[in-house]
Amino acid sequence: MNNFTTNTYQMKREIVKFSNKLCKNSKQPESKFVTDMIYGISKSKDILLSSIAGELNENIKKAYTIDRLSENLCCSLNETIDSNYCDLAIDSLGDNPIFLIDDSDIVKPKGNLKT
Repeated sequence: MNNFTTNTYQMKREIVKFSNKLCKNSKQPESKFVTDMIYGISKSKDILLSSIAGELNENIKKAYTIDRLSENLCCSLNETIDSNYCDLAIDSLGDNPIFLIDDSDIVKPKGNLKT
């Protein structure tokens, strides 16, 4: 027996926890917007507002949901959300992070090829 409903609720619970960490000290509309965007993107596997709005399954017209999301996108989010995200990212890296950068695929069309 598959537990698709259980998996969906577990995923949504984790998204809400993450969103609450990001939106600590933020207003409720910002927090709802961030939660809706993260959930919609992860469920639709797309960044189009129409796809995100479709996955939110709200009891209003899809166009109204798209309008709400786009209005919130136009407004700048609270700066604390950005700093909370940076803090969470730094905490998840641990004590000795290692960054490996492969620049072999970088193409600079106007760059000089001097070796």
